Amino acid sequence: MSKDKQFWHRMAKRYFNQPIKDQGAYQIKLKTTQEYLRPDMELLEVGCGTGGTAIAHAPFVSHITATDISAKMLSYGLARKAEAGVENLTFREATVAEALSYETQFDAILMLSILHLLEDPQEAIHKAASRLKPNGYLVSSTPCLRGELGLMSPVLKLAGKTGLVPRTIQEFSEDDLMSWIEGAGLKTVHHWRPEGGHAVFTVSQRQS
Repeated sequence: MSKDKQFWHRMAKRYFNQPIKDQGAYQIKLKTTQEYLRPDMELLEVGCGTGGTAIAHAPFVSHITATDISAKMLSYGLARKAEAGVENLTFREATVAEALSYETQFDAILMLSILHLLEDPQEAIHKAASRLKPNGYLVSSTPCLRGELGLMSPVLKLAGKTGLVPRTIQEFSEDDLMSWIEGAGLKTVHHWRPEGGHAVFTVSQRQS
């Protein structure tokens, strides 16, 4: 079992029970995303955690495939799905690379709080863009941490080696992120960064 999978297995219960830090911003992101969804859409969420976002979006699309590296994370998602009575949602255990290699093309792909945890976020954006149907949407919410961590940067790198935090935490800038999105052939139609926050929220559309 990889160290990443081990970390998220350990974190699953805490992650499920931990309240969302900025509920207001989260609700804005949900509502904004739903403005771009349609009842005929096939949606992929990469790194879905315990499934709360996928369940929130399920009423607005035809079907959601929600993936995560951790089966324990997904077990909470399955319980949530049963409790909510959601039928158009499928959970799959998969790495990000595996999820972005599905032969299916999607109308929308969600990558929320995941890009900064990848070895090559730029490549992941390009792969996601290639899995979108023409005019499909990539929705991302991404901490842009370059220059933000200060003395915490080396501390986090050391903690990653010991398994106290995720092994990889990338420190890229907002400009880096927007450049990667544009370079993948996507046009950003919504761009928001909450005041005082690190996470940049984007909705970007594949150009047909």
